Amino acid sequence: MAFVPGPLEFHLQPDEVAEVIEVPVDHLADPANTRRETWVLGGRDVEVPLYEFEGHKIWGATAMVLAEFLALLGRPE
Repeated sequence: MAFVPGPLEFHLQPDEVAEVIEVPVDHLADPANTRRETWVLGGRDVEVPLYEFEGHKIWGATAMVLAEFLALLGRPE
């Protein structure tokens, strides 16, 4: 995450990144945009916390990093 005072140009590494999603911090901090779902992962039911944005589900390590970022800003999810 970064603050850049101008437009960015992204160059994706297709083996690593399918898409860049720019999500406003206010959207992430709004509890209406967070939820938990039960997914089957590795044959087990796992409760998965996630953020929703424009049809995307942001979960896993990315969601954990975002939660930590919000906490550092003093804006818990």
